[in-house]
Amino acid sequence: MIRKAFLIFFMLLVIYQLVVSYYLKNFHLHTHQQQQNIIEAQEYIYSFSSSSVILGSSMSKRLNMEILHGIDNIAMNGGGVLTGLHIIELSSNIPDTLYMEVSNVLFRPLDKAMIEGLEQPLLFFLRKHFSMFREKNQPGIFLVWKSLRPLNYLFFTPAAQVLPTVHSTEVPKNDSVNFNVRAELAIKHKKEYDNLKDTAEWKNTLVEIRNTLKELEKRGVVIVLFEIPNDISIFESPRARFIRDWVKRNLFQYPFKELTPSQVASYVTTDGAHLDGESATRFSTYFNSHFRNSVKECAY
Repeated sequence: MIRKAFLIFFMLLVIYQLVVSYYLKNFHLHTHQQQQNIIEAQEYIYSFSSSSVILGSSMSKRLNMEILHGIDNIAMNGGGVLTGLHIIELSSNIPDTLYMEVSNVLFRPLDKAMIEGLEQPLLFFLRKHFSMFREKNQPGIFLVWKSLRPLNYLFFTPAAQVLPTVHSTEVPKNDSVNFNVRAELAIKHKKEYDNLKDTAEWKNTLVEIRNTLKELEKRGVVIVLFEIPNDISIFESPRARFIRDWVKRNLFQYPFKELTPSQVASYVTTDGAHLDGESATRFSTYFNSHFRNSVKECAY
């Protein structure tokens, strides 16, 4: 009886592995932001395909990857560069080129819980060789999706539940910006970015970023630093100046694609920090023509 039960269990596992490997290969779903970050991290680690990668926060997440085809974007909503650097180190494929966002959230510390979960030896092995163990293929997610489907069709928003891959071309369309709300959010962000009381803690994170970049450089990775537009009051805030100055003094060996205040002022944000759809697309075009071309120069 036990042998029969084990055999049935094993057969079900094999069937499930086949289903997620072929039938549901491109089906990505998440139920919360952290799960989305984990799914995309695992996709990069186990399904690496591009020679270039973008690291950053939710600000870079809005870039139009249809324009920036050939680049993996593992910028994370609510996450930071240091976590992204550790994800790259976990991957067996190191990129040729790394584009790193320099912004007011560069100092965000490592997401230790996430990284510890990703690098757990047994699970790492299982996820690498059997995709059914990856976060995107957990049965619970499919149950949630199934329960939400009637609501999706009722409100005509089924795509809202499907997670784009790291090659996502999904970018917010022309966001309907309530300018009063936008102004309030921008003021809130500005107050946050005027704060410099945690600079000692920030420096620990920034030093770790610097050391990790050096290790990647030794492995032949070309590193390009870039700024992304936001509200001019935030772009020129004390925190922004602090980070910009630190980068110039400590990461001077890497090309730093700075923006000017006049350039920043030409873009529109939804909340002071994040570009709206039209501006994200326009900046992606600028990124493609100005930043990617610099890589050839760096290689010589």
